[in-house]
Amino acid sequence: MEQFRAWIRRLSAYSIITRYVFCTAIVGTVTVVQWIANLLPAGYVFIIYYPVVTLSALLLDRGAGFYATILSAFLTVLLFIEPRFSLTIPAQADVIALFIFLGCSVVITLVAEAFKMLLEQLDAMEREKDLLFRELAHRTRNNLQIVMSMLAMERAQAASGELRARLDLIEGRIGVLAQMQDRLRWQDRNGTIEVRHFMEELCIDVRQSLAGHRPVVVRPQIENLSLAADFVIALSIIVNELLTNAFKYAFPDDRAGAIEVRLSQEASQHLVLVCEDNGIGCSESPKSGTGTGLILALAQQHDGMMSREAATPGCRVVIRFPSRQP
Repeated sequence: MEQFRAWIRRLSAYSIITRYVFCTAIVGTVTVVQWIANLLPAGYVFIIYYPVVTLSALLLDRGAGFYATILSAFLTVLLFIEPRFSLTIPAQADVIALFIFLGCSVVITLVAEAFKMLLEQLDAMEREKDLLFRELAHRTRNNLQIVMSMLAMERAQAASGELRARLDLIEGRIGVLAQMQDRLRWQDRNGTIEVRHFMEELCIDVRQSLAGHRPVVVRPQIENLSLAADFVIALSIIVNELLTNAFKYAFPDDRAGAIEVRLSQEASQHLVLVCEDNGIGCSESPKSGTGTGLILALAQQHDGMMSREAATPGCRVVIRFPSRQP
C-alpha cells in the first residue's frame, strides 16, 4: 500500500501534458492489442477499457480519467463497431453499451478521485504526526538534559562520596533515556524499530559513559529484528542496567575484560537476551538493588523470565521473552 501511494504521488507530480501523453499511451496500447488479438467481439469491446479508465483516474487525476473515457469510447465506435471507420451506431444494443460504459466510467473516475483525496489526507495526517512526534522528542530530550544538569550541580555539592556515586548513577540512567528518546525517530510508520542498530548505538553510549579508560570492551551481537518501539525501550533500559552492573561488579581494580550482549530469536519464536561477561563471576541469586529491581520489573511487564548463572569465567544473565510480533 505504501508503494502504491508513492507511485500516485510520483505520477501526480508530472506536468499535465506528460500525464495526458501517458494516458493516451495506455489507451493506445489496449486498442492495438484488441485490434491485433481481437480479444472481445464488437459489442463487448468497452469492457477492456474499464481498467484503463480506473488506472488513469487513480494514478493520474480526474481529468485523465474523463479523457480516457472519451478517447476509449471514440476509438471503440470508430474501429470496432460496425460499420467500422464511421461514427454511426446503427445497433441499439451498441448504443446502450456505449451509454453504460460512459456512465460507469464517470462513476469510476469520481470514486477514484475520492480515494485519492483520502490518501492525500492520510499523507497530510502522517506528516503532521511525524512533525509533532519530532517536536515532542526534541522537547523531552531538552527536559532530560535540564534534569541531568541539575543532578550534576547537586553532585558537585554533595558531601559524601556515596551520594556522589548515586547521583552519578542516576545521571547516567537519565542520559541513556535521553539517547533512546532521540533514537525513537528511527521507528517506521508502523511504530517498529530495527533493533540491531538501535542496540549497537546504545552499547557504544553506555561503554563510553561507564568504562572511561578502563580496558573493558562491549561486544553487541544483535539479530536484525523489527520490534515494537515500547518493547525496544524496555529492552534498552534492561541492557543499560545489565551493562551498568557488569561494569560495576565484574571488573574490580581496573582489570581488563569483555561484555557480550546478544539478542536473538529462537526457532520457537522466543526472544532471548543474554548479557555475559568474563569478570570475577557472580552468584545465581542477584543482589537486591534499584537496577536489579528495574530489570525484573521490566522483564515481568513483558512476560519475560530471567535467569542468572556462572559463565566460567564471569557471569551470564539470560532473559527470555515470548514471541514479539510488531
